[in-house]
Parts: sequence; C-alpha cells; structure tokens
Amino acid sequence: LMSCFGFFTKNTINKEKDMAASISNPQSQCEVWIIRHGERIDETEEGDRWYYTTPRSRRFDPTLTKQGEIQAQQSANTLQQLLSLKNNHGNNQEPFFDTVYCSPMQRCLSTAHEVASTLNQSNNPNFHCKNGVVVIPGLGECAAAGRKHGVDNLQFLNPIEMMKICPSIKSEENCWDDYSPRRYESAVNWLTTREVNKTQEGNQQESNQPKRILIVAHREAIRDLTGSHSRIPYCAIALFHALSVDNEKINRSPSFDTLVDTFSTPVEMKDDSDDDSDVEKKLQINSYKYDVENVFHPETSDIVPLVTY
Repeated sequence: LMSCFGFFTKNTINKEKDMAASISNPQSQCEVWIIRHGERIDETEEGDRWYYTTPRSRRFDPTLTKQGEIQAQQSANTLQQLLSLKNNHGNNQEPFFDTVYCSPMQRCLSTAHEVASTLNQSNNPNFHCKNGVVVIPGLGECAAAGRKHGVDNLQFLNPIEMMKICPSIKSEENCWDDYSPRRYESAVNWLTTREVNKTQEGNQQESNQPKRILIVAHREAIRDLTGSHSRIPYCAIALFHALSVDNEKINRSPSFDTLVDTFSTPVEMKDDSDDDSDVEKKLQINSYKYDVENVFHPETSDIVPLVTY
C-alpha cells in the first residue's frame, strides 16, 4: 500500500513540475490564454428540435447546453490550477486577468459568463476579473459562419439579449466593440498590443508582472494559431506566447475591414487596400507570432495532443 501511495505521489509531483515548466517562456511579450466554448445544443440529441424551431437567420448561433455550463466551470477551475502552478501557487501581486474577451456567438457568451463567474468566486482575489466580459466581434470571425459571411453580416443577439445570457457583461457598450478589427488574427494582435502597451505605460512594479489576456472563442481560434487541424475538446484551454516579429517580414492574412489606432478612432479601409503591413504600422498594431505551449483538457489538465486528422 505504501509503495502504491509513493507511486501516485511521485507521479502527481512530476505532473505538477511538468505543468509548471510547460507554461514559462521568457521571450513571451504576452500570454494569450484561449478557452473553447462548451457543448453546443446542435451537436446533441436535441439538435434537430433546436434547428427546426430556430429562425433560419439565427441557425448559425446555437446555444450552450447545461453540460456546456458545467464544462466551462471545470475549465475555469483548471485555469486557476495552471496559473497557481506557474506563479508559485498563486503568490502573485496583481490580478491574472481583468477582462474576459469573448466572441459574440451565444455559446461563447454563456461559456464566458461561467468562466468569469467561477473566477470571481475564487478565494484568491488575483483570479477576479473586475471588468467582466467584453465582446470583440472579430473573435467570432474564425468560426465557420463568421468566415463565410463576415461578422458584420450576421444577425447576432442585441445587447439586451446578450446581457441576459451573459450577466458578466457590465454595460451595453461592452456588448460590441465597434472599434476593433473584424478578422480573427487581427483582433488577437489588437488585444495583445493593447495589453502590452498598457503594462508598459504603467509603473515599474506593474510592468514587471506577466502580461496576459483571456479569450473565450471557438476551436478554430486555437487551430488557426497552432496551424494544426487537431481535435480540440469542449472548453479546452490553450496557452500561447506572443512573440514580437518584424512587421516587414510577417506573412499577412487577407486585408481586414476595420482597424483601430491607439486613440480608438474608427478608420475606414479602402476595398482595394492590400498592404496590411503598412496599415498595421500606421495604426500602431504590433505583429506577433503565437507559439503554442500546450492545450490542456478542461477536467484533468492533461495535455491534449495536437495531431492533424
């Protein structure tokens, strides 16, 4: 019995060491944590009933199931475990995240609320997200409907409806950021740039703290940054490190529709604009390469293999 106990204790310690070591990168400009949404109703036995009772214009936006809510809560608890291991079991002097950034899709809104609520109930105030949930339209562009039609052409919930299913959104202004990029990778670059600039403009103590953002989005949000068409479980947690790259050398996605400068001023882009590098330099949005450290299972914190299928 003692030998069995020793075996499990040793393996638990080794797992914690591996997890702690796997989430450190001294070259990282910012840690980007991405949580996939939970179980969606159209992928369950209730899917057909939901489909045929939902207006055609809203079928792109399935709701989260009760199981999905539980998955989101488990994911938030696992996230706390991972962050505690990384930061000497939670002895951090600053909040880990002040905001949960979210895709405008219903399944993501509900997941983000469960994540934010679970974090805010933690006994450790460093896990509290004081700003709640903020919707960034471009984070939904990576989903199939967003990529096919563009997020500005989809019939999303209105602000009141969004706040009803996601009470962690604190104001109507946080339901739709009109000044943010509309394409996924550009939206992530924009959020990362804001976080890096925010900490650089703070005092010396704040600037020494790790920079982090937390995103709730889709499996494609993780796939697109890893470059791997892997199986991503519901509510899986991915950790990326944003590494600065030369704006002149980065390969660009297709021109994005709307960008924002550091003063949050709307900028109109011409349809024939095809030089995203010049646009991003003009608007002071930095370019980053996102290196994935690991993708973690929401219940066990085990590492999810990134295997293309």
